[in-house]
Amino acid sequence: GIDALTEAYLLTGDRSYARKAAVLLDRVADVYPAFDFKTQAICNEGRDFPSAGYVSMWHDACPETEGMAVAYDAIFEAIDDDQLVAFLSTKARQCALDNPKTSAADIRRNIEQNILRDALEHREKIHCNFPRTHIACATMKIILGWPGNRRDVMEELDAVLDQATAVDGVTGEKGLAGYASFVISGLATGLARLVRMDPGLLDEMVCRHPGLRRTWRLWIDTCCLDKYYPTCGDDGYFAGPCERYPGADLRRPVDAAGKPTGSWPVLQPSLFSFLWRMHRAVGDPALAQLLYRFNGNTVENLPWDVFLDDPAAAQGEIARVVRDHGAQISLGSIDLAQWHLAIMRSGAGARRRAAWLDYDSGGKHGHYDAMNLGLY
Repeated sequence: GIDALTEAYLLTGDRSYARKAAVLLDRVADVYPAFDFKTQAICNEGRDFPSAGYVSMWHDACPETEGMAVAYDAIFEAIDDDQLVAFLSTKARQCALDNPKTSAADIRRNIEQNILRDALEHREKIHCNFPRTHIACATMKIILGWPGNRRDVMEELDAVLDQATAVDGVTGEKGLAGYASFVISGLATGLARLVRMDPGLLDEMVCRHPGLRRTWRLWIDTCCLDKYYPTCGDDGYFAGPCERYPGADLRRPVDAAGKPTGSWPVLQPSLFSFLWRMHRAVGDPALAQLLYRFNGNTVENLPWDVFLDDPAAAQGEIARVVRDHGAQISLGSIDLAQWHLAIMRSGAGARRRAAWLDYDSGGKHGHYDAMNLGLY
């Protein structure tokens, strides 16, 4: 409900939607710190498996809390509203709350302290798969104090990016179309949101962490015949096709036939836009070619970003890349010496071939599969 109301406010400018979202956020804030999943709920593994969280278990509490923080940031100015203050202050008196809510500052303090700061002070409640907790915390810190807390935020991001780019530009986790991609796809969404708040951050992060130049390239280099990924570790099944791009969620609001997909969240940043920015930051034409391919081999509507001031400039730049380098990304044989995967390619067109060798064993989400061979 909070997301839907916030989206409606952003798209229409109607402050009544923002007031309703603020009421919901304020009501959550009144009770949020009192929820403790670890002592008040039962995980599906049973009582002997205590799991931290708020209303939900940690892996849901993290994105839920981050989502409320982002919604709060989106309606921040609209909270300074006499009608909203009058309504919430009346409710505060009726319920004998400590916070009188007689001003916009009271309402903001309630939401910031009981949702954002409480989560930052109790990270165990929003502990989640790397790097979601770090990204959520960096997001909340930016909302609370940017740019005054820039140093603290950058330390948070540096810790994330050190680990996220340590092995051939990624984490080293196995499962190219599975677990390895979950981390980097989540990182893309998180960084895209931070970059939307401060466009200069991306260039700075690429400078501080050169491994980012290879991060989203990895799922280009390891794609075989445009639809297969070597199945190393926790992944899909042998010879199972994967015709999406695992490194980022390149969903569009409409399908190839122009029909609404119903699964495109307006509040989430466009990862088409993020990868276009990455292309500009690192100068890799393959990232622009990737966007062209996953947009049905056209620049129309790219980069699917309602917040971008000049989409025509992005379309023109991507079109130039395709004109200069072609629509098909040219890939040769590769050896990911740190990730321990080699792919040998030959042939062209319908006679393309790719043979791969996984030459390590175990590790995070890895299997005991050293020297497994595959041929597409």
